Amino acid sequence: MKKIIALLMALTMLAVVGAAAAETLDFVPGAPTACPFAGFQTYFTALAGASGYAFTWDAEPAEEDAYTVYTAVSEDETLKVGVYVQDDNVVFIQAEGAISLDITDTAAAQKFGEWFGVSISGGVLGMALGTGDTSVLQDPELETKLQEDIKPLVYILENDFNEKTLAEGKAAVSAVYGYPCGLEVSGSTDGETVLLAMKIIVSGPEGQISVK
Repeated sequence: MKKIIALLMALTMLAVVGAAAAETLDFVPGAPTACPFAGFQTYFTALAGASGYAFTWDAEPAEEDAYTVYTAVSEDETLKVGVYVQDDNVVFIQAEGAISLDITDTAAAQKFGEWFGVSISGGVLGMALGTGDTSVLQDPELETKLQEDIKPLVYILENDFNEKTLAEGKAAVSAVYGYPCGLEVSGSTDGETVLLAMKIIVSGPEGQISVK
């Protein structure tokens, strides 16, 4: 079981350590960023595609409360990414997904985790690049910074994660390259079958994410 959970977050660009654990994320969105949705969509799609992960965008956005929400679905349809926009600028990204798999199906578990990894890195870098500051790609420590910043999120999946804590749910937060991020995970086991659900939030710099 622990091996399966660890594999879940074999993130394409990222790694692990330190964390907070609880049941759910508490999120207060900040003001819109200086990143237009069109720019974010271009960079997010390109970054994910360069890593071998394809997303398909819905033809039309939806309206949810005060937001226009643009939605993309992962190629294997296990993950949906919603980009919440105000005044044509990105405010935050929320990705949710679930998968039911045989406990021995390590390949499917790893792929599921990688979709979330791509969403975190693509969300952060998509917003950063979408503001017009392409110097982020010239940062020689970019990968190292991302790896360090993501550690608190992955920690909850690799340390003392068992059937009890899985059923209760766990969550963690971290600022990834200056962008507040949160991960929430829960699930259950039934014999040789594992049901896992995850949610991530990638916020603009002014958003506040905590564990409750």
